[in-house]
Amino acid sequence: MNQQHESLESLITGEDEVYSDSENCEEYLERLDTMMDSYFIVNNVKKCKTLISWIGHEITLKMRQIIFPRRIMDVPYEEMTNIVRCNFTQEMSQRNLLLKFCERVQGDGESILNFALCLKSLARGCKFNSCLDQMLRDRFVNGLRNREIKNKILADGDKKFYQVLQKAMILEDFDKNCNIDGIDTRMTQL
Repeated sequence: MNQQHESLESLITGEDEVYSDSENCEEYLERLDTMMDSYFIVNNVKKCKTLISWIGHEITLKMRQIIFPRRIMDVPYEEMTNIVRCNFTQEMSQRNLLLKFCERVQGDGESILNFALCLKSLARGCKFNSCLDQMLRDRFVNGLRNREIKNKILADGDKKFYQVLQKAMILEDFDKNCNIDGIDTRMTQL
């Protein structure tokens, strides 16, 4: 019972899930509805409170401006979710994804493959269209942590993203193997 109480408390306070503009709005609202169903939250006011506590402070402030002069608790839950769908999805999501994509660099201890997969995931919502390969390649090379790998890739000139990724993974593997063997010259051997 105590564990259920803690779970319900984190549900009400929104500690577990805050909506991010980079997340698919429909999937988020579907998860929220499913969660409310599982906790038997059916009352309009409680549904609105749960939505507001989970959706985050910034979006709550914007929603208050949209529905003014009404109060959040006076707006039907269905209307609240429609406001989220209409005002906080496409434009904000694409802008935030593009910003996250452009700022993304390989983290300490992050493998080159994981870095590339994360970039591809972020790029999916950025609508690069015909520039996708070039954007992925350039962001990937620019965001590499290891300067020696970056320099070797840049020395090769223009290539496709998957070619750059393959070479970087080979160089990363070589670097790891040389590092394990205690060889000081590592990347200079290639």
